[in-house]
Amino acid sequence: MNIIIMGAGRLARHLAMTLYENGHQINMIESSFEAAEKFASEMEGIRVIHGDGTDLATLRKANIQETDCYIALSGLDEDNLIGCQIAKQVFRVRRCCARVNHPRNRHVYEQVGIDLVYSSTDIMVDLIEQDIDFDGMRILYNIPGTAENIVELRLSPNSKAVGKALMDYTFPGNSRVVLLSREDGAKTEVPVGSTVMAANDRMLVICVEAEYNDLYKKLVKP
Repeated sequence: MNIIIMGAGRLARHLAMTLYENGHQINMIESSFEAAEKFASEMEGIRVIHGDGTDLATLRKANIQETDCYIALSGLDEDNLIGCQIAKQVFRVRRCCARVNHPRNRHVYEQVGIDLVYSSTDIMVDLIEQDIDFDGMRILYNIPGTAENIVELRLSPNSKAVGKALMDYTFPGNSRVVLLSREDGAKTEVPVGSTVMAANDRMLVICVEAEYNDLYKKLVKP
């Protein structure tokens, strides 16, 4: 996959190296000449371009016409927003992702159709709240375009679900188990109705936020 990353901060560099090591072709755009020059000498295999990630000529230099994903990670929300808009509306890039530095701007990003928007502040707040409120259960992912989330939990030995098949146990609301890993880690499986739950199974459950508390009380800390 061809990917453009705007910005060359610590997060952008780490992401670029990880994606490159996973076989993707990476073009980075950095507005500071000194930083671009430094990173180009350090990041073998990754093309670093000095320029403005919202500038048409710079984007063409970064081969945006052949890009599958544009990722905006600069420290300025307005640049991230404009960069994604240009990539999506002018060059028809299939997927655009952006960091929101100020959470209050998140709704603006979402309104213009950016595919993936993340706020490090919101993520940190969510992690802290989850750790405080739901020790032993954590929210992994919000499924785009839905109110559903993927939640990871470990089944308590005291839960009434232990020893029961999935089809014989009533889960809160419409929540459902989509992946299950046994305690010894030897087997991970996509469960079916006849799958029997065991103490300390690690589960991935799809649910809505309103079901968190019931899941926690019935499965994690009964």
